[in-house]
Amino acid sequence: MPDALTTLPLLTQDNTRMDWKRARYAPSVQVQGAKAVVTSELRDAPELDSLVAQGSAQWVVDVRCPKTLYAKTERSAASKFEAAWDAREVDGPVYLRPGLVAVENLRMSADGLLDLWGPGDVEIPKGWWLAQGRTVISKPLVESLLTFRRSENL
Repeated sequence: MPDALTTLPLLTQDNTRMDWKRARYAPSVQVQGAKAVVTSELRDAPELDSLVAQGSAQWVVDVRCPKTLYAKTERSAASKFEAAWDAREVDGPVYLRPGLVAVENLRMSADGLLDLWGPGDVEIPKGWWLAQGRTVISKPLVESLLTFRRSENL
C-alpha cells in the first residue's frame, strides 16, 4: 500500500488529475429509491479495459450516509450494475461515488499515461481507485416530492 505522499495514476470524470493522455471516464448514476443503477463507460483506455477483462479490476460504487455512518461498497465485473442499500439504516441524503478499483496487486502498462510516468509498468496496490466519478447525492423520498415554483401572483 502506498504511503500518504505516494501518488498513483487516477482517471477522474472531470479530468482534473491529468494522468492520462486521451482516456475518458463517463459514469452515470440513476437513483431510484433505495437503489441506484450505475453505468460506467471508458474511452481510449485499453490498459484499464484489459484489467477489467482479466478480473484484476472491478467496477464499484461507494455508498455512504454520514448521518447514520452507513457505508457499503458494491462491486461488479459488469460496467452496468445495480447497487442497493437498506433504507432503514439511512437518514437523509445518501452519497454515491462510482469508479473502477484494483481488486489485486497489479502491474499496469504506462502506455496511455503521460510521459512523466515513464516507460514500462506502474505498480498498483489492491484497493487503489483506477477511475473515479463525481459524488452523486440521493434525495430522501419526501424531499424529491417537493418542488417550488415562482408564482406571479405573489
